[in-house]
Amino acid sequence: MEGEIQFIANYDDWKIIKKLKITEVVPALDIVDFLASMSISFDGKIEANLRKSCNLKIVDDYIASLVTGKTKSEAEFAKILKGLASPNAGKAITASIPEGAEPKEKDKIKVYLKIYMTKTALSKAGLEIDYTKVPIPVNKGK
Repeated sequence: MEGEIQFIANYDDWKIIKKLKITEVVPALDIVDFLASMSISFDGKIEANLRKSCNLKIVDDYIASLVTGKTKSEAEFAKILKGLASPNAGKAITASIPEGAEPKEKDKIKVYLKIYMTKTALSKAGLEIDYTKVPIPVNKGK
């Protein structure tokens, strides 16, 4: 059995071609590495494009008020989680949405911003919430 995963992006500052040919001899961990590298790339571009269309500085400032560094105690994590679920988090998100956005678009943007806020805050607190810290080889010489 043979398969292939391909991804090509060719716009603005994102030029990338990623391909992986999958056969019976390809280790599952190679597939995991490939998919994780794509996830990292996608997350970066999602954030970059949110930054182009929303005022993420408002969300970033709110995150900075919640997280001052690596969190060490359950009480500190609880405070961060409480802050992420608070009305003030919702206010920061709403204030970040571009003026003139349609109601359905606003609802969608709110979800993106809530995910961004949660991932960013937990990452700043020291939790591994994505694959960015995994030492994925760029080229294994294959």
